[in-house]
Amino acid sequence: MQGLLLILIGPALACGSALPPVTPTPTKTPRLIRTVEVIPTAVATQILLPTNTPGQAPTDTSLPSADTPIPEPSPTDTPLPEPTPTEPPPTEPPPTEPPPPPPTNTPPPPPPTNTPPPPPPTQPPVNQGPQVIVDLPNGNIFDPGDEVKIVFIVTDPDGVTSFTWGIFTQNQTPLIGGDKACNGLIECKLEVNEEAPPVSGTYLVGADAVDTTGATTRGVGEIYVP
Repeated sequence: MQGLLLILIGPALACGSALPPVTPTPTKTPRLIRTVEVIPTAVATQILLPTNTPGQAPTDTSLPSADTPIPEPSPTDTPLPEPTPTEPPPTEPPPTEPPPPPPTNTPPPPPPTNTPPPPPPTQPPVNQGPQVIVDLPNGNIFDPGDEVKIVFIVTDPDGVTSFTWGIFTQNQTPLIGGDKACNGLIECKLEVNEEAPPVSGTYLVGADAVDTTGATTRGVGEIYVP
């Protein structure tokens, strides 16, 4: 095996030793250039072959010849990685606007007004009977036997039927009197002239009147005899 390697390496060295001649570059000053021929010298290169270790398979260290085809790398069907879908970033909700500030210096609402209840329906006036007036135009103090002038006036919106008049003592004893028919007049009037009682004292002058509805009213006045 060593002899074969020396035979292969020798011609290679011999072929590489034939160097082309060096052509000098012309300059202004001519120089003497000598051509030296290099004689190739066979150099013996000792190649150490590896020794086989017991228990291991021999290793083929021979160089491949030019006729040995170089195995081409077989293409491997490696699947291309699929692109990883990228998820869009989550959209953040738009910021909420702060509530408007409360109005300042807002007057309070007016208090509710209490509506007064409607007035009750007007009731017709209660019939209180006729109104009796006892008028003494000459005053109410008389001497015994003096003339006493008395005017009786009776009014009633329903109409006056009649009235009874008289002069009485304090214990309700009648001294003189009479009746007056009014026939439903709204105002019924009577004027009398009598003498004052002969005995000193206080006397009552009055009248009881009746209207067309049957209501009765009494009116009273006083005279004094010293």
